[in-house]
Amino acid sequence: DSHRDMLLRSATLEDKLLTYNRMGIYGKNGLGNELVYNQGYSLVKYLKKKHGEEGMASILEGKGHNYLSLKRNMYYRVKDTPRWVYKEWKEDLEKKYKEETEDITPDENVEDLVSWGWSDRHPAFSPIKNEVAFVSNKGQDYERLGLYLLDLDSKRHKRLARNINPDPSFSYDGQRLVYSKNRLNWRGSRLGDIYIIDWTRVNKKRRLTRGMRAKEPHLSPDGRSIIFVKNEEGRTNICLLDLETEEIRYLTKNEDYTQYFTPRFSPNGERIVFSRFKDGQRDLYLMSADGSGIMSLTNDKADDRNSSWSSEFSPTATASVKTFRRFSVRWWRMGPLRGPTVI
Repeated sequence: DSHRDMLLRSATLEDKLLTYNRMGIYGKNGLGNELVYNQGYSLVKYLKKKHGEEGMASILEGKGHNYLSLKRNMYYRVKDTPRWVYKEWKEDLEKKYKEETEDITPDENVEDLVSWGWSDRHPAFSPIKNEVAFVSNKGQDYERLGLYLLDLDSKRHKRLARNINPDPSFSYDGQRLVYSKNRLNWRGSRLGDIYIIDWTRVNKKRRLTRGMRAKEPHLSPDGRSIIFVKNEEGRTNICLLDLETEEIRYLTKNEDYTQYFTPRFSPNGERIVFSRFKDGQRDLYLMSADGSGIMSLTNDKADDRNSSWSSEFSPTATASVKTFRRFSVRWWRMGPLRGPTVI
């Protein structure tokens, strides 16, 4: 997972890895607890690389059959100790990440826009104003996100909603903003539903779905429909909501546990780009706005996600779709009658 790798990489390069003792406890904020998991997963992978599957099996077998401490058990089984493995693992990470980032030049023009919580993310720029909508866990220990609108000139901000899911999205005319918000149902479960803020109406905020487990909405360029991801029984599908009739139609009909993410309309509304996770691999796909003609853009071991369309598009020109990957942004140029070409 590129996100987990990013967290581990940042902690390593900034000398903020949890110590050996701190790895053994929780009681931190949400990000700290996440780092316990990330470091533990990476450390176990290193232990397997060093001692092989047989060594790992021997350590686990020993822990299951006696009351020896981990230190004594590891020494008895593989002639190693946890603290020494931690030291070697940390040095291995530092070497690995320094080599991978040595060709990356820091951008001196980058500055923090906000630094409120430990999770300020998913910015969406207004097409008509110098404003940006984003989510933040400002004032929270865990990832309970609020939706904020920031004026980039005055730096003034206002909170638009609480308890939302990531990925808010502006309409192409900038007059509306859609997002997914979690609310408790009568059973105490938090279910995501689609909301819209329409600055052209007196009653600006409106709820569009109920109990839908919906997330990652995106408005069509003509403003008549919204695509979103619907979660049900552990699997997801991409759905289309007609704003006039409130009818919901499935664009994908997934019956297994394939997961879909971040569907996005092209600027002319004719295509949808999205990412799909299946069989341990996450790739990008493209389909027509009616759900037909699904084709893959990527098919590799990389973690391909978070695609977006170039704004330089007209119905008669070519379009570009881009996605952030580890250390890279890839672009595809779409011809009207042919497949993608990587540029």
